Amino acid sequence: IGAVHETSGAGHSQQNGRAEKCIQDVMYDIRTALHDVCLSLNLWAEALQYVVYTKNRLPNFANPDLASPYFMRYQQHPDYRQMHAFGQKATVMFPKKKSPNGSVGAKAMLGAFVGYEDADGTRAYRIYIPATKTITISAHVTFLDEATTP
Repeated sequence: IGAVHETSGAGHSQQNGRAEKCIQDVMYDIRTALHDVCLSLNLWAEALQYVVYTKNRLPNFANPDLASPYFMRYQQHPDYRQMHAFGQKATVMFPKKKSPNGSVGAKAMLGAFVGYEDADGTRAYRIYIPATKTITISAHVTFLDEATTP
């Protein structure tokens, strides 16, 4: 008889068990990431980007030789050295002459790492600054270990 092609209705992922499981796993990872570091639920979109970015760079049982989806697409291994934990404390350096308080003000702000910015081949980090409730994109970031967190 053979295989029968079945389609699911638009907007009804629950009819596709594999898609539903992927969505469930991503949502679980988002909730876990936000809860573990006590960040606002308003940052769910940042957590979503982080989770997908990370999953695409980790080994996957569905691929030959446990290759990551990144490797399957680009035929090179991702650079794991630049990966950081969601919510990790970090300081963002202000560009010269851009300090909000002039030359006597702080040269850096404390924030939490929330993702990567890979647009146009630039490697930068997305840092949430709680004091201003904004996300700053910068390559001038210093990550703090738990032992050095103020």
